[in-house]
Amino acid sequence: MNSQRKQAQFPKKDGYSRTRRINAAQPAIIAILKRVGLRVNVRGPFQLRLPKLVHCESTTESKVIDEVQFRKAADAAIEALKQELYAAEDGGDFEVEENAGALYVVFEEPAAKFVITPNAPVQQIWISALSTSFKLELSGGEFILPKTGENLSTLVKRLISDHLA
Repeated sequence: MNSQRKQAQFPKKDGYSRTRRINAAQPAIIAILKRVGLRVNVRGPFQLRLPKLVHCESTTESKVIDEVQFRKAADAAIEALKQELYAAEDGGDFEVEENAGALYVVFEEPAAKFVITPNAPVQQIWISALSTSFKLELSGGEFILPKTGENLSTLVKRLISDHLA
């Protein structure tokens, strides 16, 4: 089947031009990529050119911002949360630790660890707590859990209360 096999020209070597056929798997890959809407160019040896940025819309109406703006917003939100937790740490049954941009809330009784970390590629703050992952999105200048509408501070306070109850 000539339609499934494409020819690619390789540079001349030792004074002659060599032509090689792309193996059978590559046309299938090209067809799949085209089916999902990606532009595929085959030039010379098999080359795949993908778009530099693939933007997927979220179900919420969030606006995508650049990574620097996201990092500034996430760092400010986590810093504010850290200060609130440090103040509550004295009277609470937990410790707050910070490491490499992530915030950890560690409990001795019952033993557990909450992890609060920014995720720049998807522009969310993720919280791993109570065997669940919570993904907060930036909306109106603060990070909100779309399912409940809780902001970062309110959600973390509720999770700590649920754990200690």
